[in-house]
This record gives sequence, structure tokens and C-alpha cells, in this order.
Amino acid sequence: MQTSRAQAFSLLEVLIALAVISIAVLALSQSGGQAPRHYAQLQIQSEALWVAENVITTLRIDERFPGIGVRSGSQRMGQREWRWQAEIQATADVDIRRADVVVFSDSLQQPAATHTAWFGRN
Repeated sequence: MQTSRAQAFSLLEVLIALAVISIAVLALSQSGGQAPRHYAQLQIQSEALWVAENVITTLRIDERFPGIGVRSGSQRMGQREWRWQAEIQATADVDIRRADVVVFSDSLQQPAATHTAWFGRN
């Protein structure tokens, strides 16, 4: 005669399973709570990069081969006023210039975006 033995979890197995589940739930809730902050940060960086692209495009249209020096200004995009600074530098090749554009949000002391472009003499 064959006896059937009931299979059940021991108390230790149940406690270990609960610990694993609670750690997973805690990790998911923390990552879900950080998502809005990361989204806002990405939005700021995207808008700042668009401002930098606008500055570079304006330099290309207005000056084609910009003179060496620093330019600064501001631009409104989205719901913010952005400050920017473009530094035009000479390179080893006299027919190429480097432009580094740094964009700041009024609420941030650190740059929200930095973008580099190269200009060639036609």
C-alpha cells in the first residue's frame, strides 16, 4: 500500500519567500517613485539641447564662419528662459573653428546641456 504524504511548505521556506517578495516590491516602488524625477530631468536636458542647436544654427546662418570670441544670450523655450554662452575657438587648421555652446536654465547653476559644433571656411 502506498501512503501519500502531504507536501507543504515549512515555516522557514515561507519566511524566505516573503523576504524575497518584500525586497522585490521595495525595489519596484523605489524605481517607480524616481521615474517622475528622471522624466523632468530628461525634459530639461532635451530642451537645453534644442536651445544649443538653435544657437549653432543661428551662427551658421548669420556668420557661416564665425569669428573667434564669446557670445551669450537668452532664449525662451518651453516654460523656461534659457541662458546660453557660445565660445568660438581657433583650431590647428585655420579653416576650421570650434564652437562650444553651454546652456543654463535660470533655476540651475550647472549647465543643463553642452554642445559642440565645427565650422569650416567655404
